[in-house]
Amino acid sequence: MRVFVVLACVWACSMLWVSNDARGQTGLYSLQAVDAPIQMGAPKRSASVVLQSTCADQPLQYAAAKATGLQSININNATSAQAAGQWFEAPSAIEISSASFYAFVPDSAPAVTVTVAIYGSDAARLPLGEPLATGTILVANELGAGNLPDLLQTVTFAAPLTISGPFVVAIENASPAALNVVSNDYNAADGAGEFLASANIAGTWLLGSGLNLGGVPLDADWLFEPTVTFELAPAVSATPVCLSDESPTTVVQFSASSPFLASRFFNQAAFLNLIGESYQWDFDDGSPVVTGIDPSHEYAFVPGTVYQATLTATLFGWVNQCVAVLSAPISTLPTCELLFSDRFEEAPPP
Repeated sequence: MRVFVVLACVWACSMLWVSNDARGQTGLYSLQAVDAPIQMGAPKRSASVVLQSTCADQPLQYAAAKATGLQSININNATSAQAAGQWFEAPSAIEISSASFYAFVPDSAPAVTVTVAIYGSDAARLPLGEPLATGTILVANELGAGNLPDLLQTVTFAAPLTISGPFVVAIENASPAALNVVSNDYNAADGAGEFLASANIAGTWLLGSGLNLGGVPLDADWLFEPTVTFELAPAVSATPVCLSDESPTTVVQFSASSPFLASRFFNQAAFLNLIGESYQWDFDDGSPVVTGIDPSHEYAFVPGTVYQATLTATLFGWVNQCVAVLSAPISTLPTCELLFSDRFEEAPPP
């Protein structure tokens, strides 16, 4: 897992080019970057713990994981974008209880009341319709020493929101007072061409691909972190593959899948292209434990022996790990057949 300890400064002023605003005009609009060094450090979160198959209170720190540096942009309704949004996928049902962002006000400036909203979305990666949940927070802290954890702002919603598809976390400042909101590094294109970030200019939401800072697209992510709860619920199957009727052994093809384990937003193993590390198999015959999504294993026929095959599925969250343990009895027969339950049952962790 990459660790970032970076000191980054941003441009004093940049121009945001918008092809069309809400009035149908074409022109230049100022998206004000802030000259403020911010140090990338460990956010103020709890220590890593191992949870059961219910993954509770998981902050999605995807944007921070992509960061090579940090910058901040002034959000207000007078001279810059009035809102900023960050898109997330939800591959299955999740519950959103709160959302965090990193921000500060200029030295000696007044505090700013900020609205945090959750919107539904789709593949276009922009907010849709009315917000599904909202909350407000008063941001009064200044930059101080520029330590990222000191800039953390969190809004807990009045009731958790359940959603089963893509969504956008939005930060809205309806006043002309300056609110400096942290993103990862657009100079280094930390957004990696995904263009998950958006901004609201004069009432119109636009993706970063349609915005320009200094003549290049806004290829960065806002450091917004929804806190979510979900069920890991991996699906597992085992299929016999006979070598021959005379063979004393039977090959079993195992397979497992989970929408959350496969998601770069939820699982660090997927983010690092190491998803196979999330699946650990114990075939219960003295052979070594193996990792992988769909391993095969050769069982020897032993009269009266029932093997208890076990899958330990681990989601390597950005803060905590979630583990689901499933097992099924497997009995081989001398005629190259198998007797086993085709449904793996959840079992307590070893």
